Amino acid sequence: MKRTTIVFGAVVFILLSAVIFLGLSWIGARIELKNQNQLAKAQLTNLKVADFLELFITKVLKNNKEIIFEERLQLENAVLDLKDADILNQWHKFTESKNEAEAQEATLDLLELLAKKIKQ
Repeated sequence: MKRTTIVFGAVVFILLSAVIFLGLSWIGARIELKNQNQLAKAQLTNLKVADFLELFITKVLKNNKEIIFEERLQLENAVLDLKDADILNQWHKFTESKNEAEAQEATLDLLELLAKKIKQ
């Protein structure tokens, strides 16, 4: 009887230890997964910002003629796809510029903001 109690106690101890170990491992894996998801989300955001920046440079800065409707729509959709209020506000400042000086200032501010967003 005493031997059975000792064996039973040992089995319970081993199983309890295994459950605790697996629980702690699972918690660690969940934390790591959450961190990896945040990193992937940040990388996707950076990629979208970089894509918009490339589009902006190509369609606006390197373009010597007036921007056509389709290009403007493409730029608007790219900005909206970023889902970033700061970039959207700066984009509206750029698009609502009254003269060339305001447009140049807004362009510089937009480019600076995009660079900061990529660095984050």
